Amino acid sequence: MTHKTSHSSPSAKPQKTKDSPVNASPGDPGDAGFRTAIGELEGIRDELRVRAHLAGMEIKDAWDDLDTRYLALRDLAEGARDEAVTKARKGLVEIRKELHALRARIDDEDTSDNEGDAPKPS
Repeated sequence: MTHKTSHSSPSAKPQKTKDSPVNASPGDPGDAGFRTAIGELEGIRDELRVRAHLAGMEIKDAWDDLDTRYLALRDLAEGARDEAVTKARKGLVEIRKELHALRARIDDEDTSDNEGDAPKPS
C-alpha cells in the first residue's frame, strides 16, 4: 500500500542561495538567520517523522539515527550560541568599565595639565 502526501517528494531539497537560511550558521550576528534555519529543519523533521512512521523498518532505523544526531547538534548549537552570548556580554561589560576608567584618567590628566598652565599667584 502506497501513501501519497501533498508534501514535496523525499528527494526535494531546500534551495540554497547565498542569502538562504539553510546557509546560516549559529554564529551569525543576526540571530534571526539561525532561528529561521532551525525552524526550517524542524518543519522538514516533522514531515519526515510522520512519513518514516509509515515506512519500512530500514527507513525507520535511518530516521531514528538521523533524528538523534540532529537533536544532539541542535542542542549543541543552542548551547554554544548561549555560551558565546554570555561570554560576549561579560566581555562587553568589562570593556565598558575599562573604557570609562581610561576616559577618567584622560580627563584627570587634562585637568592637571590645565592647572599647570594657569599662572601661579605671586
